[in-house]
Amino acid sequence: MKDREIVLFLGAGASKSCGLPTVEHFFEKVEVPRERGFMNLYEVLARRIAIEDGTGQAFKWRNYDAEKLFGKLEQWVNTAGIAGEPPIARFVPGKDHLAVPAAELLTHLKREIVRIYGRAPELGLLRRHYTDLFSLLLRRKVGQTPIWVFTTNYDSVIEKLLWDVNFLNQVPFSNAGSLDLRTGFVSGTPARWRPQMFTDPPRTGFCPVNLVKLHGSATWKWVDEGGVREPVDIGLALPTGEYDCLVYFGYKSIPEIDPFKTLHRLLKDILLRDVLVLSIGFRFGDPYIRESFDFALRANAALRLICSLKSEPPPGSSVEELIKNFPDKVSLLVGEDGAPFPFGRNEFCEQLEKKLESAH
Repeated sequence: MKDREIVLFLGAGASKSCGLPTVEHFFEKVEVPRERGFMNLYEVLARRIAIEDGTGQAFKWRNYDAEKLFGKLEQWVNTAGIAGEPPIARFVPGKDHLAVPAAELLTHLKREIVRIYGRAPELGLLRRHYTDLFSLLLRRKVGQTPIWVFTTNYDSVIEKLLWDVNFLNQVPFSNAGSLDLRTGFVSGTPARWRPQMFTDPPRTGFCPVNLVKLHGSATWKWVDEGGVREPVDIGLALPTGEYDCLVYFGYKSIPEIDPFKTLHRLLKDILLRDVLVLSIGFRFGDPYIRESFDFALRANAALRLICSLKSEPPPGSSVEELIKNFPDKVSLLVGEDGAPFPFGRNEFCEQLEKKLESAH
């Protein structure tokens, strides 16, 4: 492969080994007040959505697509004032059916997102796998360009890793300069939003790593000052209701406010450069991100995408469609046996090196 900038794109599968769930396993981690009977109601809603969609996915409960249920709940909440709130009800033995507003369910799930993904991760073996991966990125680093890492995850796995002394001592950053992690927020508590840092020239003796969290973080909050709402990073993952600064599960329209407007624009800009994107544990279920990649793959002849997944993408899935539509640009990382080769397996980087050498 000719010298080409390698960009990381991390989905939920990249953090799974830390005990953090993907959208299919989110409801396994959800906690609900027993007296409210929320979990039974979520299951009822999952069945209702499955019936509407004509699928059997609800029978996999609790392994249910949280994006789908969350998106449907949000749709019901947004249309409640127009069409009337849908008949959502829970059953308590010995009592009548009691209505629970969709907005109440949605609020509870939003709090659960911050609680579940905000806990401090245990890196374990993941540290070694990222050590190998970042060492590979540094060997193939092009000039003075930053290392770009995009993620849709709310968790702090990648930040903790890049602050970890054991990790930093094992990765040869000294060849490129001391690590300079840039998240869009300046240091301090709370940390203020300064997106210009993503495009600041590298400081002498430092290797910038630009971490772009497209869906926000469990530690990001909104603050209202002088009638203007701005994001800050408080460094602490506590549910704060409407002050949590996140793009939640489910379908979302084009981001029109910062920080998300800037973060998604950065992704679009990168995808129009001569880069190879290594996607780890991301199945392109987010429609807006999928469309961003689809557009860039059509517009940019140099763009290449390698996907690392735990299993073969099912027929009709977003990844399968990308591979089918762009066979010379999008591919799955596979082993010698032709089966998908996921991040976290031994010899992952060796397999990736072979793939990179054969890429054109």
